[in-house]
This record gives sequence, structure tokens and C-alpha cells, in this order.
Amino acid sequence: MAVTIKPADEVERLKAKLAKDPDDTGVRRRLAGAYLRQGRRQVAAAELRRIVEREPDNAPVMAELGALMASMQRPRDGALLMRRAIELGDARASTLSNLGAAMTRSGEVEAAVDLLQQASSMDPNYADAPYNLGIAEKSLARTERAIEALERAIAINPRHAGALFALQELARPDPGDAMVGDLQAAVFDAKTADDDRAHLHFALGQVYERAGEYATAWPHFETGNAIRKQRYAERDKRYDPAAHEALVDDMIRVFEKGFLAERDDWGIDDARPIFVVGMPRSGTTLVEQILASHPAGDGIGETSEIDRIAQGLPRATLKIAVGGDVPVKLDHEPSGYPSNLGRIKWQDVEARAQSFLKRLGELAPGAGRVVEKTPFNYLYVGFIQLLYPAARIIHCRRDPVDTCLSCFLQDFVQAHMFANDLEHLGHYYRQHDRLMDHWRQVVGLPLLDAVYEDVVASTEASVRELVDFAGLGWDDACLRFHETERAVHTASQEQVRRPIYSGAVGRWKRFEEHLGPLLKALGH
Repeated sequence: MAVTIKPADEVERLKAKLAKDPDDTGVRRRLAGAYLRQGRRQVAAAELRRIVEREPDNAPVMAELGALMASMQRPRDGALLMRRAIELGDARASTLSNLGAAMTRSGEVEAAVDLLQQASSMDPNYADAPYNLGIAEKSLARTERAIEALERAIAINPRHAGALFALQELARPDPGDAMVGDLQAAVFDAKTADDDRAHLHFALGQVYERAGEYATAWPHFETGNAIRKQRYAERDKRYDPAAHEALVDDMIRVFEKGFLAERDDWGIDDARPIFVVGMPRSGTTLVEQILASHPAGDGIGETSEIDRIAQGLPRATLKIAVGGDVPVKLDHEPSGYPSNLGRIKWQDVEARAQSFLKRLGELAPGAGRVVEKTPFNYLYVGFIQLLYPAARIIHCRRDPVDTCLSCFLQDFVQAHMFANDLEHLGHYYRQHDRLMDHWRQVVGLPLLDAVYEDVVASTEASVRELVDFAGLGWDDACLRFHETERAVHTASQEQVRRPIYSGAVGRWKRFEEHLGPLLKALGH
């Protein structure tokens, strides 16, 4: 009988081997893989970086590092590495497919489609290429082409969880359809990996909720979240209510009016940025789509750039001959943000602040207003004022129970540890509200609360208020936001391509009998 080696044991074994021979590339690469199985992506990236620094022509490892960086919300840097790997001769279908996926996430979607079609043709047995092609077409709202590509991926691999999930979102099958049988077969297949199993449970939950079979839907959502929570715990990733509460305490303590007034000479006076913040699933994608529909507006999605500037993490730099340096995060001690702000000067962050504005110009050339819609920037509203004193903040609000439930029912691409537990969700929401109340009292930036239920009930009045707040003249295109042709990559991409509908208001009542822990945590 085969012996299963735990990732932690494998890491220790490989580290011991590497200590004897630090130049053994094969061992270091396997160590990176072991770290990945633990969910420690930054450490895995550091190990791959060390290989590439020692062997700058090692195309397969460079491609692997690029794909990993793209998965860490750095698709542009990842694409740079993968392009270099291809120049060095690694033109495998997997490399082209991973590059296409990174290009999709960074906004180069049409070019990504061409590359992914090439990857699909190169290796007709490689399911990830048509899957990534389907995701690219889906982001462009080309539904028929997306479905065709996803069906090809499933024909190659009938258990491809990502393709099955995306296809059910587009095809919207009824519970009795054959496709739902495929989902059920995959979710109960003993060979299905836990992460894929969780994804498939969320897919089945969506199928049964759409059909109004809420009693059948709930156990799938509950099981998907339980698997996700357990897998995060195995990787030592847990939501710590006390730690998060302490972070909010620190934000409130540091960012008081006097602190901000003492730094009123900080910042770049540029009125282009509009930061849309709030809880996930509160309407941030909808607000972005409305403003991006204006001829003078555009949106760049979620970038996490403000978080990177604020944290100021130490980074090693990997030099590659493709026109620039690619920074790779290493293991690090906590940066101390926000407490360390009292010890730094504007010059310490100015270059990074300028770099973000340069990126705005690259991603949205010619736009008078550019929306960045990372919801978690609500943590950094005071810091944004220091960086960009002419920016605007739109805070998306939605019924607390609907917001939290929508998070629980959504299988997020990135780990939101608080979202897999109803009690944690309620706690997180209350801390979010506490911090936003503080920002309203101390920041001088224009700040608008955009209430989802108001947008649904009084669409034109709400859209006009948003456009006016953004400093844009009225344009009817903002009311026809669902017709705007642009790539959308978030979980709400299907919703923002339909006219405003009221079906999501009061969604929590469908599952009310299960929501006791959430309601208690919210103080209801």
C-alpha cells in the first residue's frame, strides 16, 4: 500500500537535502512544490526565484514562477516571466495557456484569446487550454464561444471542476439536466481533490438555488464552505477575530484628524482615481460598470496596489532581460502598518504612489476618471488620502445579512477566510462598519455611500448621483451599463451584464432557518 507523505514532512525532508547541496535545482524545485501543497505560495515563489537567479536560462522554472505569480494577483509580472520563458524555448501548451490566463486577468483579453486558441490546437488533450479560453470568452460576454470552449475542456476531462463550474453559470441547467448529473458524479468521485470538491459543491448549490430548491441547495453551500475552511486550516490560514479587531483598533488609533493634518503636504494631486470600496458582494462591480460606461470613465478592476504600497514589504528583485525587474515577495516579518506610518516620510512612498498612477494611464489611457474597485481598500481610506488627496471614495453598502450570505454562497477565487463561517462573517462585517464610521469622521476625501437597494429601487436617480459625484457630465450610457462591452473578471460578471433586477434583495430570507449564527453575530 502506498504511503502518503504529509506536505509538512516533505518540506522538512527536502530542506534537509537542500542543506547538504544548496545547488541541487531538482530538490529546490520539489521543495517549491511542497510549499505550494501547504498553500505557502510566497515561500514557493522565493524558492523558484532562487533557481532562476542561478539559472537565468531555465525556461521551465521561469514559466512555473510566472504562472505562480499570476495566481498571486500579479498577472502582469507573471506574464512578463512567461513571455521570457517562451523566448527561451518553453513553448509548451501549458506555458501558452498559463500566459493566456494571466493576460486575461491583466486586461489583455483579446490577445489572450488568440494565444489560448493556439495552445488548444497545440495539444488537443490538454484541458486547461480550452478551459482558460472559455474563461477569457466569458469575461468578454461571448457566451456561445465560452460554452463551446468549456465543453471541449470537459470532453477532455469530465471531472474538470473549473470548467464544470463555469459552464453551469453560463448554461444555467435545471436540476434534471444531464450536466447536473456530471456535476454530481464529479463531486462524489473519490478521486476528486478536496479543493475541486468544494468548488463543485458551490456549483450544485447555485443550480438548486436558481431552481428554487433551497432545502437542497443549502447543504451544498454548507459543505463547500466546510471543506474550504478545513483546507485553509490545514495551511495554517484561519480568520482570527481578535487579530482583525486589533487591526481595526490600530487604524482608528493611528488615523486621527491630527495625524492626517500633519501630513497635508503629502500626496499627488491627481483627480483621476476613484476608489470603490466595501464588503465583497456589496455592489462594487456594479458601481464600476456604471462609471466605466461613461465615455470619459473607465475601470481597472481589482489591483491590490494600495495594499502593496501600504505594507511596503521587502522584496528581492529578479533581473530578467525583458525590459525590467520583477519583484518577488519573500518571507518577511510583519511590516508594522499602520503603526510604522509615524516613522516614514512622503519620499518613502512617493515612487510607489507615482507608479500606481502610471499604471492607471497604461490600463485606462485617456480616461478622465478611473475606477479601482478592490473592496478591501476600505482598510486604507486614510492612507489613500495621504497618497491621492484629490481622489474620491465610493463606499458600497448593502443589507448586512444579504451581504454576508452572498459571501457565504460565493466560492471566491482568492481566500477570504472570514467568508466560510457565518459567525466570522458577522464579526467581520461589524468591524468593517466600525472602521467606515471612523473614516467618515476623520478623512477629508469626498466619500459617497452607494446603497445597493437604492440603486435597485431608484436606478436613474442613483446612477445620476454616482456620475455627478465622480465629476462627470451626464451620459445616458451609464443607464445602459449592461450593454457596455468590456472585460469583467469578478464574481459579479454575469449580474452586471443584465439590467438592474430586484432578485438579490432579501435573498437571505430563502435560507433564514440556517442563519442563526450570522444574525446573532450581526446583532440582529
